[in-house]
Amino acid sequence: MAVLVNRQAQGVSDRHVDELRRLVGDRLYVTASIDAGAQALRAIVERGDEALAIGGGDGTFTQVVADLLTIAPDRVPVLMPLRLGTGNAIADVSGSSRSIAGLASDLARAASDEPPRALSLLEVDGRPTHFTGVGLDADYATDFRWMVKDRKLGGIVGRMARGAPGLVVTAMTMTVPKLLVRPLRRIRISSLDEPAWRLSDRGERTTELAPGATLYEGPFSIAAASTIHSYSNGMTFFPFAESLDGAFHVRVSALTGFETLRALPRSFDGTYRHPKVHDFAARAVAFELAEPAPFHVGGDLQAPATRFSVRLAARTVPLLFRS
Repeated sequence: MAVLVNRQAQGVSDRHVDELRRLVGDRLYVTASIDAGAQALRAIVERGDEALAIGGGDGTFTQVVADLLTIAPDRVPVLMPLRLGTGNAIADVSGSSRSIAGLASDLARAASDEPPRALSLLEVDGRPTHFTGVGLDADYATDFRWMVKDRKLGGIVGRMARGAPGLVVTAMTMTVPKLLVRPLRRIRISSLDEPAWRLSDRGERTTELAPGATLYEGPFSIAAASTIHSYSNGMTFFPFAESLDGAFHVRVSALTGFETLRALPRSFDGTYRHPKVHDFAARAVAFELAEPAPFHVGGDLQAPATRFSVRLAARTVPLLFRS
């Protein structure tokens, strides 16, 4: 087993690095750039490690997967995400520990004979990931980058900005106020060369939509696609994603700002349903926006665009899922 840690991830501290080094010694790779991460992964693959614990958030996980599929697509080790990022959706899927003390049990799982499951992936404009989206989520990521990441706050303020406090401050001072006053933008989501299906409130496929058909066109507050249930910090935004065989979950919300705030408590357990929330199973779709807007790929912000495509990837990767 090897451990790779992104030192730039919001949840990684000196204490985490020290504890991981105590636990695994020279099998710990601490990186601070994409190039350094790729170099470490080459060493891990060449050494033949069968499991890899990944310290970082969803962006780190996405980059590791992309690098592994480039370096050695037929020798991807079993992956175990550690809860050391900002949103930690992929860590929700693995059921990773929430404390430094829990790192030992996470690594024990990675080194054990616990059987992995195949994690389906998306390709967003050709880039592998587990989720993508535009609207409220990308707006929040933009605000968080400006307030916390780009400023690289130090001292007590910097420590408070990491993790949940930084998320809350960003949301309450920037993202939520804009959500309440800004008119909804417009989007068109259409299938490409594969069919899609409307989903019932229980996640059952109902109406089949032919290739080229429009899944949704109209106002939206968030439009996203995923192969995993979680979107961030325990929020089950895609309740059907992990049960859709050969497809991914597309969810579009046209809720207003006030309606979105009222819906938040029930969005965490995945039970929220509303006529303005539309669910689909799809294999290949295009997101087309009326005006340029930033979107994210695995939590990493992309430049404003009017179109991006999402396709079910041909490859999967082995992942330890929560029990």
